[in-house]
Amino acid sequence: MIWKFDFSRRTLLWLLGLSFLAGTGLEIKERWTGRRSVERAGVVSFSHDPELLAIADSLYSARAEELARPIDVNTAEANDLERLPGIGPVLALRIVSHREQNGPFRSVDELENVSGIGPKKLEALRDRVTLSQP
Repeated sequence: MIWKFDFSRRTLLWLLGLSFLAGTGLEIKERWTGRRSVERAGVVSFSHDPELLAIADSLYSARAEELARPIDVNTAEANDLERLPGIGPVLALRIVSHREQNGPFRSVDELENVSGIGPKKLEALRDRVTLSQP
């Protein structure tokens, strides 16, 4: 029979129904009173607080600078290499493994020796990587 649900599915249906009723009730109250309940709840909005907006802006700028900084492929860990375009966890591990087996990279062109990095990917990486002197 289609209406036979186990306990967890019945509970989920009850919760969905209750949340729908609560949301509908709040919507009716807001239309009736003409004001939103969220405003009285003290929810923070960046558009109303210039200090919070300035903090968020500075955090965004700092993170953008960090992500734009070139990565040294001779010293970077695998998780740092994943920030590069087109480099996932597997390819990052291959770069680290290649570096450990063959020594540090002497030029950016040597990245093409890593399995999975072809000419197109190498061109995308060229401006985003740097090499420390071995």
